[in-house]
Amino acid sequence: LNSYIEKLIKKSKIVKKPEKEDLLLKLNSYKNKESKKIIRKLIKMLSIKTSVFLEETLQENHFLEKNDKLIFDLDFDERFMLKDSWKSKNFKFIIIDGFIQEVSEIHHLLTMAADDKLDYVIFCKGASEEVKNTILHNLKRGTISVMPICLKINEENVNILNDIAACLDSDIVSYLKGDTISSSVSRDLGYGKSIEIVKNSFTIECLNKNRINRQIEYLEEKINKLQIGDPNIIYLNKRLKNLQSDKVTIKISRTSNTQIKKDIDDFLKFIKNIKSGIINLDKPITKSNKRKIYTFNEFIIIIKKFKSIVQTFEKLGFAISMDIK
Repeated sequence: LNSYIEKLIKKSKIVKKPEKEDLLLKLNSYKNKESKKIIRKLIKMLSIKTSVFLEETLQENHFLEKNDKLIFDLDFDERFMLKDSWKSKNFKFIIIDGFIQEVSEIHHLLTMAADDKLDYVIFCKGASEEVKNTILHNLKRGTISVMPICLKINEENVNILNDIAACLDSDIVSYLKGDTISSSVSRDLGYGKSIEIVKNSFTIECLNKNRINRQIEYLEEKINKLQIGDPNIIYLNKRLKNLQSDKVTIKISRTSNTQIKKDIDDFLKFIKNIKSGIINLDKPITKSNKRKIYTFNEFIIIIKKFKSIVQTFEKLGFAISMDIK
């Protein structure tokens, strides 16, 4: 029995990334030339941690875009962008799950910014015109360096502050917890490492990868629980994309052949199935030899069954060792 288990383990392995021979074999199964061209480029960009996203574009040509940064593509008020971009390192920040109605609510923060000349970023769900005009006036005077990211209220931005908080490893100021904006800005604010803000997007350096991974797992679980066609999948996928640091975006023209979209979508599902944690036998997939694909959970069940058998033999007095790595 022990010999049989060792042979099974030796011939099987947990696949951590798509094997190139499998990807190329899958590539050759498609008939559309344009589909094969796009997928061939994608294979060259893939790594074990790469996440791939498929989007439509108004441009006539298809293209692939690789990025290794945490970029949030969001709708927010851009009036504070006095230049094409705003960059900062070691900036202070506060994340407010609410609307800033009065200047007095952030008076302490504005005073600190004027005194210490540090960069400040305010993430919030909007602010009154009085608040915005006060900040903008002082920005133009050069007395403060405060950049508000006032999110526009839409379905995409509803829970986005949770993702930003995960990136910055921070709490969120919320009235649901009994917080007030005025008291929160008076406390010691958190520090971010670096941020770059441009039109409708900003890039943040992640402070806690473990927390980001937990947030990604949470979003993936929510997506898996939704029915196909649920519009929330679109918003959740966009949030998921923001949190992926190693990502490739495939942009397909809206006027392109529908077969191209079907082929690429099928290939992405193929990659996802492999990455989900499978067991593959060492023989390559061929038309005459299809190997059994196991999920990680199925593999654990198999191992537990073998372990149970081994324990039974040990109780009968047989000396059996089992070392699974």
